[in-house]
Amino acid sequence: RVREAIEAAVDEDPAPVEGRYGGWGEDDGTRLWREGVEKFNNFLARNEAQFDGRVKRTANEEVARRYSRVDAARAELIEAFDEDFVKECGYKGVVFDIFNNDLFLKVRPDKEEYTHPTDRNGKRLPNRWTSDRVSKAVAEYKDAVAEATKGVSAALVALSKTVTEVEGGRNAIVDSCRVNLIMSSLFDHVEECLGKGWNGVEIDEEGARVDLKGLYPYWMSKGEAVRNDVKLDGQMALLTAPNMSGKSTVMRSVGAATLLAQCGLLAPVGKGSKVGSFDEIFVRGASSDVPAMGKSAFGAEMEDVKDMLEGCGQGSLVIVDELGRGTSPRDGTAIAAAVLEAMAEKKMTGFFSTHLHGVLELEKEMEEEVRERIRMMRMRADDDGKGSVDWTYNLEDGVCNDSMAIATARRFGLPESVISRAVEMGSSLSMAGKVKEDMDWTVAADAGERDFPAACEALKSATATKPVIVPANMRPPPSLEGQSCVYLLEIPSEDEGGRSRFYVGETDSFSRRIKAHRSKKEEGMKWKDLGAAVSPLNSGGKSHARMIETSLIKKLSKGGFELISKGDEKNSRFAASA
Repeated sequence: RVREAIEAAVDEDPAPVEGRYGGWGEDDGTRLWREGVEKFNNFLARNEAQFDGRVKRTANEEVARRYSRVDAARAELIEAFDEDFVKECGYKGVVFDIFNNDLFLKVRPDKEEYTHPTDRNGKRLPNRWTSDRVSKAVAEYKDAVAEATKGVSAALVALSKTVTEVEGGRNAIVDSCRVNLIMSSLFDHVEECLGKGWNGVEIDEEGARVDLKGLYPYWMSKGEAVRNDVKLDGQMALLTAPNMSGKSTVMRSVGAATLLAQCGLLAPVGKGSKVGSFDEIFVRGASSDVPAMGKSAFGAEMEDVKDMLEGCGQGSLVIVDELGRGTSPRDGTAIAAAVLEAMAEKKMTGFFSTHLHGVLELEKEMEEEVRERIRMMRMRADDDGKGSVDWTYNLEDGVCNDSMAIATARRFGLPESVISRAVEMGSSLSMAGKVKEDMDWTVAADAGERDFPAACEALKSATATKPVIVPANMRPPPSLEGQSCVYLLEIPSEDEGGRSRFYVGETDSFSRRIKAHRSKKEEGMKWKDLGAAVSPLNSGGKSHARMIETSLIKKLSKGGFELISKGDEKNSRFAASA
């Protein structure tokens, strides 16, 4: 009944208002003629759009009468316009006044019947002209349009009353409007996105996984963007990358594409892409403080992370970008690593990005089952070794140990004098007051020659390299990064007069490794106050470093040095290997 009432009153395919004026005389092919015809049609369209096409002309007798009056008034206006305006002055002399919704001449024909018109406020227009016939025709036309608008509105009110009187009619209309809005929005979405080369994404109900082929940022065109294949099979990706390499962009793109897929919409990916049916999509990026609520930026960040850990789980896609930036590097690294571990324990899927490279070292402290759920990924950037970096924006497996902040600062115009000074300060960072080789290390009186200097001599002998001394509470020099090293640690005892113990290891990133050691807590030992001696190797790489490590452990064990490893359960293994 609702549909029948609507079909009886509403014209589903109304005739367009445009084109009802065909022009005066023959088309002379000039721009002025075409523009004059177009402007007059626009004048008619602006007026008649208020009612035309809203209901059928035959909706009722009153509507039909008012439509007929508009037709007659329009015909008279066209005839008067052609005879008194165009014939006398051509289209060049006609003014279509939008503000006053009227037609005027800007030049006066050589006839007395042309006078100055008035605007909508009754003010005389001294630079405009009109004829009595055109003025009356315009007034009649506008009055007919106003009457038709009222008649159509009344017909629509009557239709609404009829529809609402039908049982369930109001709900039918509301539901139809909702469906129409959804379908029209989907139509616009598909039309726009197919033109951009977007594709549908299959929803995999089997598990929480991401398999996006040819993913690119939704705000970029397909031609200018670098496309990446992203595949996570229920894993957390620990993403490290240089500054400006695109890691945040990739993560946002993953979140956006997955959200679009969950909604059944097209996404900026290639064909054959799949994602799991996620119950939560959580994205945590940069934040600012909230003074009105008494929260610092770090506090707001921690509150969001708390909500994430409470609300997300195995069926969630979680994206956390650079957690822990708002506090000290040491605490930020520890918190970031602990949060990553908790996310992996809860079997979340997603990305966890960081510039706190100590997280990479702390990841090694996690349980094997947790580590298996963490996948190391990076954004590749090619460094020519001369300060120039090529940002490829390609996602790949691996680890990035260099944020390349100096290269990024140079790219964005930081003064070269500041950059040069930054390089100098970086080279000497944590090396102020450089320790002499014969510094006074605290050892037990009865240690004899089983003290730190003696152990350093053994390290020097094993590596044929003079060790770099890193005292307690000091950071190692950056020059040790990026090369294989063998290192020796002296861990003081918490007991006054107790003997220090020693640790031998190898690494390609000593700064991260020593941070991890200093964060350990073991009863009886002061790990945070450990000192170190480090010997970088000029050749042989990691395998050579491991051979030297094993050899040095044996030598020190036989010499009576008390060695430990990262867990008491491994002491016996060290002793046995010795």
